[in-house]
Amino acid sequence: MAKPKPAPLPAGCEVGGYRIVRFLASGGSSLVYQATTAAGAAVLLKEYLPAALMHRPPGQFEPLVRPGKVGRLRQGLHAFLDSARNLAVLQHPALATVIDCVHAHETVYLVSPYLEGQTLQSHIVASRLQSPRGGACLSEAAVISIGLDLLQALAVVHDAGLLHLDIKPSNLLITLEGALVLLDFDAAQPWAELQVAKPPGPRTRPAFTPGFSAPEAMANESSQGPWTDLYAVGACLYACMLGHPPPDCLARAQSDSVPASLASAAAHYSTALQSAVLRSMALGTGARLQEVQALEAALVQAAQSRPTDTRLH
Repeated sequence: MAKPKPAPLPAGCEVGGYRIVRFLASGGSSLVYQATTAAGAAVLLKEYLPAALMHRPPGQFEPLVRPGKVGRLRQGLHAFLDSARNLAVLQHPALATVIDCVHAHETVYLVSPYLEGQTLQSHIVASRLQSPRGGACLSEAAVISIGLDLLQALAVVHDAGLLHLDIKPSNLLITLEGALVLLDFDAAQPWAELQVAKPPGPRTRPAFTPGFSAPEAMANESSQGPWTDLYAVGACLYACMLGHPPPDCLARAQSDSVPASLASAAAHYSTALQSAVLRSMALGTGARLQEVQALEAALVQAAQSRPTDTRLH
């Protein structure tokens, strides 16, 4: 049975020099707020508060540790801070990185720039509603542009020795200026640490999203690498094209409908783009594109294969 979610802090609450404006969302291990600095600049606060380990009744500021969870809480907090340290070294306009870390109210808060816009997931849903039945969701040019922007950000992550491991449309923000930003590094792990398979726990924090998680990620295998993130990138491009997520890898292993689904949209998307998506979503790690540069090259080839418009939908 799922534990009740901790109550968020109220608007106006001070957290280490930041003032909370409003509660935005909650996930498995954190609560997210919009806040302001003393100078009035907007920031994002992510509060470490896993519902399985901690609880906070409405009206209180300090959370309560659930009975018998102190050890796991310390491990989880250590991992949360590891994530902050990993993110602090990443510098790219398309990465939502950490700019500060605050200890307050018996927990920890990560501070990031506040960005306005909509998620790629919301954009796909809106575009799908505007598309004729059986038509393309986003234009080929838009799909390729999204892919190339995402890969530029992902290259920085991989060059730092990290894997994101939770790439999906809801973790991609399209800003008001039209820029793509990769969000939510809660599941990110150093690639070297994933070379030895281990059971899920507070230090590994595996994130499984049906349709976007690669087979080796679902199984928490040591074969994870840059190609694991590329599977998720390909799945995002598939969603941009078809307007819905691909089937999860377990269903694909029984009967793979992805090639036929992409072929059904052949009137809207080039063979080169379909091939790039299929090669990045191969179920076997050996058959999959192995590095960011390989998928970038495939998308550039697709962009050159036929003229397309540049509209997002």
